[in-house]
Amino acid sequence: MKPSRALSAVLAGALVAAVALVASVPAHAAAGDIRVYTDVLPGTGPGAVREAPDGSIWVAEHLGGYVHRYTAGGEHDSIYGPYAGFGTIADTIFGPDGRLWMISSTHVGAASGGALTGSWDLRGAAPLGGDVDPTAITSSDGSLWMATGSGFQGVVQVATGGAFDFIDLPERVLDIDAHPSASRVWFSEILTEYVGFVDPATKLYTRVPNPDGSRLNGFVAAAPDGSAWVASGADIYHVTVMGTSSTWQKFSVPGTMYVRALELGPDGTLWASYNGDSLFAVFSDGATVDFGSTGVELDELSVIGGKLWMSGGMDDLAAMELLVPPTLTACPTPTGTVGTGYSSGALPTTGSDPKRFSTVVGSVPPGLTLDTATGALSGTPTVAGTHVFTLRVTGSMGMREAAYDKRCVVTIAPAPAMPPVLGPLVESGGAVAGVAYFATVTTTGAEPMTLTVTSGSLPPGVTLATSGRVAALNGAPSTAGTYDFEITATNADGSNTRAYRIVVAPSPAGPPVLGGLVESGAAVTGAAYAASVTATGDEPMTFALTSGTLPPGITLTASGRVATLSGTPTTAGTYTFSLTVTNAAGAGTKSYRIVVAAAAVAPTLPVASWPAVQVNTPFSQTLTATGDEPLTFAVSKGTLPPGLALMSAGRTVTISGTPTAAGDTDIEITASNAAGRDSKAYRISVTAPPPAPVAPTLGEATWAAARVGDPFDASIAVTGTAPVDVRVTAGSLPAGLTLGRTATGVRISGTPISAGPAAFTLTATNAGGEVSLEYRITVEPLAVTPGNGGGGGTTPGASGGAAAGGGGAGGAVTGTRPGALASTGLTGPGGAPQLAVGALALVLSSAGAAAVGAATGRHRVFTVRSGAASRREG
Repeated sequence: MKPSRALSAVLAGALVAAVALVASVPAHAAAGDIRVYTDVLPGTGPGAVREAPDGSIWVAEHLGGYVHRYTAGGEHDSIYGPYAGFGTIADTIFGPDGRLWMISSTHVGAASGGALTGSWDLRGAAPLGGDVDPTAITSSDGSLWMATGSGFQGVVQVATGGAFDFIDLPERVLDIDAHPSASRVWFSEILTEYVGFVDPATKLYTRVPNPDGSRLNGFVAAAPDGSAWVASGADIYHVTVMGTSSTWQKFSVPGTMYVRALELGPDGTLWASYNGDSLFAVFSDGATVDFGSTGVELDELSVIGGKLWMSGGMDDLAAMELLVPPTLTACPTPTGTVGTGYSSGALPTTGSDPKRFSTVVGSVPPGLTLDTATGALSGTPTVAGTHVFTLRVTGSMGMREAAYDKRCVVTIAPAPAMPPVLGPLVESGGAVAGVAYFATVTTTGAEPMTLTVTSGSLPPGVTLATSGRVAALNGAPSTAGTYDFEITATNADGSNTRAYRIVVAPSPAGPPVLGGLVESGAAVTGAAYAASVTATGDEPMTFALTSGTLPPGITLTASGRVATLSGTPTTAGTYTFSLTVTNAAGAGTKSYRIVVAAAAVAPTLPVASWPAVQVNTPFSQTLTATGDEPLTFAVSKGTLPPGLALMSAGRTVTISGTPTAAGDTDIEITASNAAGRDSKAYRISVTAPPPAPVAPTLGEATWAAARVGDPFDASIAVTGTAPVDVRVTAGSLPAGLTLGRTATGVRISGTPISAGPAAFTLTATNAGGEVSLEYRITVEPLAVTPGNGGGGGTTPGASGGAAAGGGGAGGAVTGTRPGALASTGLTGPGGAPQLAVGALALVLSSAGAAAVGAATGRHRVFTVRSGAASRREG
């Protein structure tokens, strides 16, 4: 055992904010489904999931003392144990010797194929005789490294042969981790603000404090670049040490009480568990995703073979599919030839499916296409040269993607020189005078190519036509004989000539035979028409129309064995007729039919004038043209107003839509068919929308008090866009007054008939809105002038007195005021109603009646008599 190492350094650190996109997504959105395993016995605490060199997966029972082997595909295979000294298994790791190393609170050991091949007792094994209680184990630099938290506190290097090297630290260590490509063994202390690392070469350690002073949770994950990830409470830090300084990049997990396990995947993704069963990730580009609850206790995380293995609690073991970044292991076939078919087949890749392919730099050779699903490049190259391009393969899973670029080169060679080579004459049958004949000559070689008769001659009646590499000889030879000729084929690479012979046999003796009607085109009234009928047999021969009629305008002519029907038909219809051909051997007759179609009718558009339409108001106008279908319609001059479009169906064309700009637009619409076209001009007027209505207002008004029986007239100004509706919406006008309209507002007029204040609300309403205003009119009572008794009566209003004169009985009269007028049922002069002064309470001491005349704007003096009423004006 070697002595403990001294402190190397304590570094100051700087805290930097994490610039990252934080996305809230559904659970597992960036990963596949979670598979829960039940192979480990309940209550045994599964964990320490590790990958063996052969790809198999090993899981330890923290409390049960057994280890389980799973296939690389995640299927349970075997179970091993228990092992002496390992009643519990704290942690495992596959060492550089390929064995599974395991630790307990008292032992460290190694197993091969499930069997224990070495075990070392750690009790009393410390340099000064103390116990060694390891908490975690990792592998780096050809050795095993253990973290110890009680007894000896520090880091212990374990050689595969069992030799120990102790590095004591000032604090207890909970976790330890190393990346195979880095030269640092990171450790995390228990509940201090320090994380640190050991240099395997010098055995010196460095402690790095958290710059914000918060204590760390005790878990660490090493990265391939020598950095590390740690956690503190609800925060995750990426710690980078350069020289004598450190940088801490902080990522906060929302809604988190405590971050527990940390695991760094091969693609640079940092996985973290929190709040018992929830999962959080920091991706290599700095983006973070909170996956929320997984339904599985998460005390430990391990990324193995494209899966995130999760374990925790007493029972939980599960695995979740991850995105494995793709690679493209080969480029398309590197060579091809112009004009020759090319296919690379699907390109080999690794990583998560599905994948898609694209070019990000340059382009594939012209004539070839890239299959975006398989990467296959195929087609027929058209351009020679060296074509350099970069292929990108992108793998995806859920919301996450990863891409891999590969530079590829495909060289396309020029097409080889291919001078033409003529093939043999291939006849469909022997050549016979007067009988239709057909033969072909096919060549090889590069196109384009020309084929011509360069010497000799073809049989009369036979012609040469070419298409691509094929020469066709067809027609009805008219003269028997032997015909020798040469055909020459020429292309860019050269020419070739070959001799041919056609032997035309005489037509057999016998009466002539008429062939079919060969039309140059359909028969249409008013259009030139031509058709022919070819007969076989010996010449001379004659042709005659022997039954039926030809279409008007069509005539029959003959030359040799061919009868020609030509002219311009004038009348549509179906015409059936028979032709007879005659020669020295006899005659032959055959029936024919010509169908003459009516000439197409050119279109005509109607004249139309359309009403104006407001901006942002739907517009639709339809025109129906005459003429034969199919018809096409187009705006041939001008442009439709913005928002309108032209659509057509059959003989109708519709301009519709919602115009967005005001103005007059003149357009020309053209209707076309096979017979001609017609154009008409139209105008579309789009008017601006009317101004917005002005909301109404009511004028203020203050009036002198009104008086019962006196005419009242007052006006209130009303503004706003007409029409404006004004009405009483609360309270009421004094009795006897009415509300009317004037040119500038409203008028309240009439003669009040009752005293007192009247409060009422007028409301003015128009398209622009509504306004209400309260008004008040106070009506004073009728003015009553006390009279001087006489004339046989007593004047109302007097405090009292005896009636005198006129023989009236007289009586005491009292009165109070003000009061309302009330009808007595009596009438005065001219039929005016008689009113009583209701509030002027008349009290007669003897029988009698009281009456008043209708108010006329003057005061009244009333005389009250027993049994009768009279008045006098004053």
